[in-house]
Amino acid sequence: MAGTETRQRRHLLQIRLTAEEAARIADAADRAGLTAASFARERLLEGRLPRSVRQPPVDRTRLGQLLALAGQIAEDLRGLVRRPLDPGHRPIDPGAIEACLDTLRDLRDGVITALGREP
Repeated sequence: MAGTETRQRRHLLQIRLTAEEAARIADAADRAGLTAASFARERLLEGRLPRSVRQPPVDRTRLGQLLALAGQIAEDLRGLVRRPLDPGHRPIDPGAIEACLDTLRDLRDGVITALGREP
């Protein structure tokens, strides 16, 4: 059994929601930096409860941009790998590899920032 035996919140409240209601609650909780359960608890008890640990809000738009950047990096690397297979190929430019690595570093930093952390 996971968790601790000294758990203070032993009672469970379940509600049925439509898909739209569940999505609205999930979006509101995400904007507040809370889980859906913590958000519901806070709203139902009108904020009179010990504060939950807030999750940093996730910048979904930025993560989408970073996902596109990851695709671009993959395409660039794929081109570098295939180049020696083409007849009359030129040697791989070390600058092109360095540019891919720089973009990967930017991608990593962007993901960390979008998740609300310091790179």
